[in-house]
Amino acid sequence: MAVSLLLQATDPSPLSVEQQLGYGGLLLVIGLVQIPVARFVAPRLLGKERQPARSFFWLDLPAVILAFLIAQLTIAAYLHWKHPDMSGLEDLGSVEALALTAAGFVLPCLYVLVAAGMRPNGWEALGVRARTPGYRLSFSTVRYLAGLPMFFGLALLSGALMTWLGEPGAQQDVAVLIRDGLADGPWGILLFAAVIVPLMEEILFRGFLLELVAGTFGTVAGVLVSSGAFAVLHGKEAALPIFGLAIILSLVKLRTRSLGACWFVHGLHNGGTTFLLWLSTLLPVQ
Repeated sequence: MAVSLLLQATDPSPLSVEQQLGYGGLLLVIGLVQIPVARFVAPRLLGKERQPARSFFWLDLPAVILAFLIAQLTIAAYLHWKHPDMSGLEDLGSVEALALTAAGFVLPCLYVLVAAGMRPNGWEALGVRARTPGYRLSFSTVRYLAGLPMFFGLALLSGALMTWLGEPGAQQDVAVLIRDGLADGPWGILLFAAVIVPLMEEILFRGFLLELVAGTFGTVAGVLVSSGAFAVLHGKEAALPIFGLAIILSLVKLRTRSLGACWFVHGLHNGGTTFLLWLSTLLPVQ
């Protein structure tokens, strides 16, 4: 979504739907280069592929969902008590709003961590390792960079989709929240957007949900289901590019067996997005 904001800020004549579809489709096709690149790089940087460890059960899923709902209800009660006249998170400061967003993930993340710690191979399934060596981060970085054209293409296609839905120029709420608050608390925003929230989301989606679904229905189902859930969580305005990012993160997790590698890529993406949002505040919006 930062991509679309930057395009709007720099282009006095926004792209038509046809242009968004054309350029977006072209970039998406170019982005498919990540497939042969990953196949070439993976064995050279990572060696033989590691077999996944299975540790999570389907009964864990309703428990995680319940923990998430309890956290959301607790936050809602806190906001009603602390800010009775507030209409939404946008009425708070950006850093406080991001802190509350992160707080909503704490309880389900704790459940996943405790479950992993109590079971055989739990930490291995989650992807927690004593260290994440440089070769895993190198592979993850190459995989992410090779996917950049795909992200830009999906952002353009997302813009065309929102126009078709009658919401041209629609922006993801959290992107607007971050952009509007960068002038007052840039380091706090960067801490939550690029470090804390990515870690929690990786624990839940790549550490837990991906492994749970893939262990029962196979890798393809695991990647698609966990990526789809991740995209839905972020709202329809950014669903397509977020879905593409989630696929890359899932493939990084499955190939490196490292949650740290996913966290690194996710933080790199969010940090870059935050930089683009900051840059968009410096440019005259037409």
